[in-house]
Amino acid sequence: MTVRAASDLMSLEHMEEKGQVAGGVKFDWFILIACTWMLGGGYLDAWAHNHIRLETFFTPWHAVLYTGLLAVLTFHFGALMRNRLKGYSWRNALPEGYGLSLVGIIGFAVGGVGDMIWHILFGIELNIEGALSPTHLELALCIGLIVAGPFRAAWKRSNDPTNPRFVPFLPTILSLAYTLSAITLISQLAHPFVFLWPAGTQQDPFSFQALAVVSIILQSILLMGVFFLAIRRWRLPFGTF
Repeated sequence: MTVRAASDLMSLEHMEEKGQVAGGVKFDWFILIACTWMLGGGYLDAWAHNHIRLETFFTPWHAVLYTGLLAVLTFHFGALMRNRLKGYSWRNALPEGYGLSLVGIIGFAVGGVGDMIWHILFGIELNIEGALSPTHLELALCIGLIVAGPFRAAWKRSNDPTNPRFVPFLPTILSLAYTLSAITLISQLAHPFVFLWPAGTQQDPFSFQALAVVSIILQSILLMGVFFLAIRRWRLPFGTF
């Protein structure tokens, strides 16, 4: 028993000696495919909140959203358990940059249950209510954490930030675009291309013109914020924006 205990201790020490598991573009692509599914479900659900009055949580668009989450969860936890079996510690079993994605997945699962309870108790939100309900705000935050994973991973492992090649850099570009899409999804109530009230004839034109100006400024700030974040780290390839 003493020999076995010593062997187990040596195995544990060997496991703790392993550093962070190496990530790569291939893993980023798998995650992005799942994120495309999930984010598409989010936009489909947002469209349904604005166009279809259906008083139930169990809808086709929710099915797309939550099966997309299931795909994201499968890739992350599959990689986590596979690397754990290879001897990596729990902390190091995912590539750098994906820790917050795991937090987002757990938060999304909890928020999904909360969203179901919210819909059962208060019904289905419409228009602006759909963007500002507490559970939808929490879900949007978690989606942002998840889809930004490949961007954070590329930020951590970038060896030559001054001259990235376009094709290997494409997952980073898409991850950044998805992150912006998650933000604009929840800020659509202040988007000049979503609500066209300022273009119509109104009794109080000043208020609607002011809303249009604020919407344009807000969306410009969001877009440029993402752009400046990217150029802080890389010299972006031609065609990125």
